[in-house]
Amino acid sequence: MKKEIWKQLVYNGITYLIYEVSNLGHIRTLTRFVAAGKGVRKVQGRITTLRTNNKQPHLFADTTYYSPVYDGLQKSTIYVHKAVAIAFIPNPENKAYVSHKNGDYSDNSVENLYWITHSELQIRNMETYPELRNGLRDRNIESGFYKKYGRLRLPDELISNIKISYSEGNKTMREIAELLDISVASVFKYK
Repeated sequence: MKKEIWKQLVYNGITYLIYEVSNLGHIRTLTRFVAAGKGVRKVQGRITTLRTNNKQPHLFADTTYYSPVYDGLQKSTIYVHKAVAIAFIPNPENKAYVSHKNGDYSDNSVENLYWITHSELQIRNMETYPELRNGLRDRNIESGFYKKYGRLRLPDELISNIKISYSEGNKTMREIAELLDISVASVFKYK
């Protein structure tokens, strides 16, 4: 089993004095003394509970882990994988993103992370999620569009129906969209 190594938490240029990050992907608070009434009290340090972004699901990640931290004035959110990379992985090329080697977003250990550029991240996502090559987005999966047509681009016969309906001028784009069960944006794209 790998030994856990702790370092001071630095994130987006801010040093958080009471937080540390580990090479295994944990965030902890340090034991400290705080003012309480007329005296002081000891606050025991602990490993923070990581939260997930279930409220805003992301196409590429079932869960991205984050931790709320306080810098003394306000609450901030830090992404654990990025905090681990900042502390433990050199970034000589100054790349802005951190990715997971094995695709497991719950594994934030230093061995599973690496720095990546935005364009490299896009290429990796295209290789990992081939359905994105046609520009597929979350809303198209949720709306059933992808299930219905199997791709983002509309079938040729549907495109010709859009062009004919629009050129006749007797229907609005919204009416055409409702008639063909597609979005107004799709009508606009192919009119």
